[in-house]
Amino acid sequence: MPFANKILFFLLIISFSVFGQKQNTALKDSAYVIVAEIKIVGNKTTKPEIIRRELLFHKGDTILLNQLDRIIETSENNVFNTALFVENKINVAYINDKYVQFIVFVKERWYLWPGIIFKIEDTNFNTWWLTKDWQRLNYGFFVRHDNFRGRKEKLALIVQNGYTEQFGIMYDKPYINKSKTIGAGASFNYLRNHQITINTNGNKRVFYREFPEYPFKEVKAEMDVTYRPKINNRHNVKVEYLDILVSDSVILSNPRYLSPNLTTRFMGLHYYYKSDFRDNQNYPLRGYYFDIEAGWHGFGLWKNNIKNGFLLSQIKYFLPLNERFFFSQGFRTKVTFNNPGYYFLSSLGYGNIVVRGYEYYVITGQHYGLFKSQLRYNIIKPSKVSLPLKFLDKFSTIPYAFYVGLYFDNGYVWDNGMMNNSLANQWLYGGGISIDFVTYYDFVLRTEFSINKQNEKGIYLHFVAPI
Repeated sequence: MPFANKILFFLLIISFSVFGQKQNTALKDSAYVIVAEIKIVGNKTTKPEIIRRELLFHKGDTILLNQLDRIIETSENNVFNTALFVENKINVAYINDKYVQFIVFVKERWYLWPGIIFKIEDTNFNTWWLTKDWQRLNYGFFVRHDNFRGRKEKLALIVQNGYTEQFGIMYDKPYINKSKTIGAGASFNYLRNHQITINTNGNKRVFYREFPEYPFKEVKAEMDVTYRPKINNRHNVKVEYLDILVSDSVILSNPRYLSPNLTTRFMGLHYYYKSDFRDNQNYPLRGYYFDIEAGWHGFGLWKNNIKNGFLLSQIKYFLPLNERFFFSQGFRTKVTFNNPGYYFLSSLGYGNIVVRGYEYYVITGQHYGLFKSQLRYNIIKPSKVSLPLKFLDKFSTIPYAFYVGLYFDNGYVWDNGMMNNSLANQWLYGGGISIDFVTYYDFVLRTEFSINKQNEKGIYLHFVAPI
């Protein structure tokens, strides 16, 4: 065979081979299965319809094979993010070449939590550790059911003494209609304090204390309605009533704490929207999150009524770079309207709303912005340890994972001169290295070494995900 003919023959073979591959790929892309049955195993308390609500497939659905793995993985994440299960898994069993059965395995959490309250009340653990002020301790008891009647309803009662004396009751029903798109809830809370934060000066909180009197008392009642048309999107409208009483000494110390009056009552209206596509709400590694909340306090229903509002939003993005490296970034901002009193202002420095490295400071203002970014490396992959605890089966499997990370945060607080804070009205930044330990029941322990803009160094502990 002439050389030219050999080349032509070779090209024809390649062409037919490529055409065949494309045809096979097209056949694979168009191949599908039909959901014949969905079986749920392990749900001793949880009603099956609560689990089915989180699945991306239903009986009778047609699923393309090239989408099957993604649908299963996302459904597993949705079920886990209900916070009702320690672990879960979805398997597929083929009945024939077209019909399949999905088997959803779940292992339920412990839902009823009667317990003793013993916790500190401070901006964060690190601030409290500086003073170890046991007067800032709360103690009492609570009863909480996170899956009441097996329908994901939440019921809680709290009776608390110590720094904040409190009585509260809460009930939330996630679904009140047949299609499981509308939920409702209500709560009542009464609290009073011998000591409160009445101002921020020099980037530190200013306290006021009275004993045996109570300089601050608050009654709050709330009702809300939630609309969840899709699994990942949620709308919420909340109406609240607040009745607040402060002592005359508080107003003398800070006339702009609440209002010029000792007593104020008002109605509040809030709208909240959330879009959550994270793989794990406790410690996300992939996906994104967005929420926005708008609120207004006071509608002129009572004399000396206050009127102010706010807009709060945050967005988070999580990107896996490979099997071990993960990048995450987040932005949070709050804007207030109508020059509200100190009671309504927010600050950097509380909880996880902090530029890391500034845990010992509180920077208060009318508006703020906070940026966080982090690169993490999974040094110990998610694993499990089984313990011989047959009588406590819900605690017998302990998942764990370790991550080491590098992070950098920056933030800005706008203050119109209401506070005497040197760290306001300037960009703040801090960064460092971290080790994160992640385990069950939404527990995260972060140990971080940070350096801030003022070249201050420190080791800090936190108990939630960094972003």
